[in-house]
Amino acid sequence: MRREQLTKYLAKGMDAELQWARLAGSPTSIGLDVPTLLLSGMDYYPATNRKLALNGLLRSDREVTALLDALEQGKVKATWFSEEQKKALRECKMRICAGGQQAAGTNHRAPPTI
Repeated sequence: MRREQLTKYLAKGMDAELQWARLAGSPTSIGLDVPTLLLSGMDYYPATNRKLALNGLLRSDREVTALLDALEQGKVKATWFSEEQKKALRECKMRICAGGQQAAGTNHRAPPTI
């Protein structure tokens, strides 16, 4: 799937079932700037689609970093996360922070509490 197609299907006003189909199709595997695209619609996705988008953003350190940044900036609300997603995010956050400490010798980010 091309970026234009994914952007079209994730746009505000698009049919929720079409969005769901694109979100369920694992867009993170196509190598686009998927975190930006997924995060751009968080405030208008139906709850089911938002859950799929959040799950997609919990798949790799790159996506989790974008998700943490969005949380810090208030673009994503902690109330949107299920308990399972919160647990996964905490685990990823700890792994990312530990990696940053090992690489830089210090904790490079004070991640938001979720």
